[in-house]
Amino acid sequence: MGPVGGLSIQNPGRTDARIDVRPVVGNRIELTKGRSMSFDGVSGVVLRMPDESRPSLLAQRVMAGLHFAQFGGYPMRWLYFLCGMVSCAMIATGLVHFCIKRRRKYAEQSVASRRFHRLVESLNLVVVAGLSLACTGLLWANRLLPVQLAQRGEWEVSVFFLIWTAALAHVLWRPTLRGWTEQLAVLVLLCMTCRC
Repeated sequence: MGPVGGLSIQNPGRTDARIDVRPVVGNRIELTKGRSMSFDGVSGVVLRMPDESRPSLLAQRVMAGLHFAQFGGYPMRWLYFLCGMVSCAMIATGLVHFCIKRRRKYAEQSVASRRFHRLVESLNLVVVAGLSLACTGLLWANRLLPVQLAQRGEWEVSVFFLIWTAALAHVLWRPTLRGWTEQLAVLVLLCMTCRC
């Protein structure tokens, strides 16, 4: 089982006392959930051994451990965060550079080609900036909607899609460069003022 991370005693001083021993979380890449042992609190007899790590179960636990990043402590979690941000920036800049590269080509073609390219640029903007705006709006809705509101969760989801739709309408109405500037400015304002 490895190093002990915690103990819990149930029904102390009684005949049905039970002791659960949990491993340290984060000392292995393998997700350690479900790896605890249980003992009879009176006799010390083992009631439950840790789950056996068959190759398929071990592979599943390693994948879950990589997903939840419980190993390596905070430095590993910050590395995951930074790698995620770099990946998002790579996708966003790739979308923008693709549209800029293609803009001249479509400008020389037909009106339909220019309209199609404008639609692609607008969709890129609404997927990158508009989606971030909608996610931040969801956090604001979670903070501002009354707790006792009936179907509160559905209202939050509705606010998310309403903001995303408004971002799409905005970018179809405004030129693309101004759309980027305005939506990102609103996003920064919402993020800086949100205490979620």
